[in-house]
Amino acid sequence: MSFINIKNTSKLFGLILITLMFGIQSCKKEEVILVAAITGPTSAMPEESITFSGTGSENAVEYLWISTVPGGETEESTTSTLTFIPKIHGIYTVTLYVKKEGFFDKATHLVQVSGTISLEGTLANDRSLLNLDGDTGTVCDYYISSDLIIPDNVTVTVEEYTCICVDDDVAIIIEQGGKFDLGENSKIRATNNNWKGIYLQDGGGLTVAGSTIDGGGSSSFTSDPNDAANIYTESYLNADGTTLKNSAGHGLVQDTGTSVIIYGENLVFENNALGAGIFHYVNLDNDFYEYNLSAETKGTYISFRGYNQYIQRVTLKHLEDFDYRFLQNVIFSELEIEPGVRIEVADNVGIQVYGLTCKGTFNDPIYFVGETAEPGSWKGIRLNKSFNKSVFDYTVIMHAGSDSWEDYGTYDIRGGLVISASTNDITNSTFTNNEGYGIVDMDSRLVTFSGNDLRDNSLPVMCDLHAADVIANSDFLFDGYDGDQPIISIKGGDYGTEYNLIKLRSNAADLDYLFHNFTQVNGNVTLNISPGVNVNFEEDGELNIYRYGTLNAIGTSLDEIIFSGNSTTAGYWKGITAVSLSGITLDYVTINYGGGDDNGCLNLGTSLSGSVTNSNMLNGGSYDVFLLNSPTDELDVQNSANNNTYSTIN
Repeated sequence: MSFINIKNTSKLFGLILITLMFGIQSCKKEEVILVAAITGPTSAMPEESITFSGTGSENAVEYLWISTVPGGETEESTTSTLTFIPKIHGIYTVTLYVKKEGFFDKATHLVQVSGTISLEGTLANDRSLLNLDGDTGTVCDYYISSDLIIPDNVTVTVEEYTCICVDDDVAIIIEQGGKFDLGENSKIRATNNNWKGIYLQDGGGLTVAGSTIDGGGSSSFTSDPNDAANIYTESYLNADGTTLKNSAGHGLVQDTGTSVIIYGENLVFENNALGAGIFHYVNLDNDFYEYNLSAETKGTYISFRGYNQYIQRVTLKHLEDFDYRFLQNVIFSELEIEPGVRIEVADNVGIQVYGLTCKGTFNDPIYFVGETAEPGSWKGIRLNKSFNKSVFDYTVIMHAGSDSWEDYGTYDIRGGLVISASTNDITNSTFTNNEGYGIVDMDSRLVTFSGNDLRDNSLPVMCDLHAADVIANSDFLFDGYDGDQPIISIKGGDYGTEYNLIKLRSNAADLDYLFHNFTQVNGNVTLNISPGVNVNFEEDGELNIYRYGTLNAIGTSLDEIIFSGNSTTAGYWKGITAVSLSGITLDYVTINYGGGDDNGCLNLGTSLSGSVTNSNMLNGGSYDVFLLNSPTDELDVQNSANNNTYSTIN
């Protein structure tokens, strides 16, 4: 049946229409009994086909139907029945005019259209969803009782202010090639408890700009329960001005694909149980700090995952409480973190950066903490080799050290901060409750170290001689270590000018330094060791003073310097060696448990400068003093005590 749309029909226009359809009889020979009658429903659902019949009219020969829909639009038909499909809620008026031999009569019938339209299953054709009530989106217009699937080449368009209600744990799935466009001020919400959310698959299209997605996240679209969200997207998403709220998971989860782009300026997050969202590191150029998080759940706000992706320069700005959450390993080119930012890191996750700038303040420090608040929950931060300078000021790193970083051979490199060959300033920062070390400096050019606190780690610091000098002579704090635990562990030498190792602990018997391996003081470098310093060596360790290098270990009768093995075993370490043409001055020094591998506690070459006085070589594995090549005339050696296997100078 065809319909002619007639808008804003007046009573006068209706009379004209009737006149045209039926004609006007100027005279009558006899009166005809004519009664219009309508049979049909008095109530109906939107999108339900309904039929009205005029065949019960008495003596009718011709028919004219005029139906008026909410809003005033009219439709007409000239058959004995009228069939139409109401689209929206409201009262529909159906008027029937009947005619016979110039006489006519009319009947009027009212139909109340109301109710919610059910949607489910896989859609076969394009679909337009209307605001059935004409309200502001508070009453459900459509009800989704089981998963709704929008397949390839199907588009669903939602009129503004339309409200869609979804049953418990039910999803809207947009497959590749499907499209779902929500009008502004439209809403998708839970019918009762949380629904599952919208799943935008790779190649699908979703526009939710200016709408509200409410109460999803009942379960995850992946095997990871963290992926529960109002929207889980693998494709381009336009969410400008959208509100994502009341999710049992996150507001929004972005999949790991590099093609996923989220356009979400002015995106609002509100009261989502796991925080605002999870985003892929490749798209960290999103302006997250333009999001509105003022009503978000307290806790973690923006979560990131990276799958070891390499990311260019990124700036993280302060949002609220725990601003960001790192879920997977990532490598940054440059990362800048602004004052007040708090970052929570998932278990066993590590952060690698080529240039890291953390400029907190006294009132707004920067925090890196573990998702599990205990030592060794996450891997830590590693600064890779770079020409970029890294800066830490008022930064706190805690709970790191879950695993050793690669590339360091036999070293077990666990700690809060691991540095590889880059220049760094570290000031006013705290490294605490880390498994392994608070700081590991493998080959850096540490410039500034001041006002830092390294407490309650397994050990405070591992570094080379250069960094040991910078750290030892700074005003740093340490606490929570037993007397036999070193404050600075040294794993090698370095080229430089002069290094000074001073006494770090107030108790004379407590250990200050531990040398891990072969450590060399190279040519034109001087190593000075202050009175009272206690130094231990790991197994087979050695302190080697190379040509034109100098060792000055000058104690006093009250503050003796002690070099010893980390185990009280004769010959546990190889001893101190001054090769030919180097300089060595020892006074009030004891060398204990050296002489391993057929060496002496003290091994001396030829043409040396300096002296050995008031010193003891004890518990050596081979010799107390071992002269390399021929005896030296330049060095005065006074060995005041001995208890070696071989108590001779060879």
